[in-house]
Amino acid sequence: MNITVKRRIGPDPHEGGRQSSSSSGCPDILELDSGDFAIIGQDITAAAIPALPASAGCAAEERVIRIPREILLRAKGDIARLA
Repeated sequence: MNITVKRRIGPDPHEGGRQSSSSSGCPDILELDSGDFAIIGQDITAAAIPALPASAGCAAEERVIRIPREILLRAKGDIARLA
């Protein structure tokens, strides 16, 4: 699979001197050249599966990812312009 990142959706998570909770990464939302999106966040699959609604599922090759609310809210303007 060839993945190419087209752009970040929302501001840089480190903008304005913000600090990440991890020294090796940071939650982020990325748009791919294919038009799909990639999310960088904490893998909460094991804890989330028992809490999923009955009509939701997570296949073996999928993961449930948590991103901080602030990241998604700060990306809101960029997301609205994608429509």
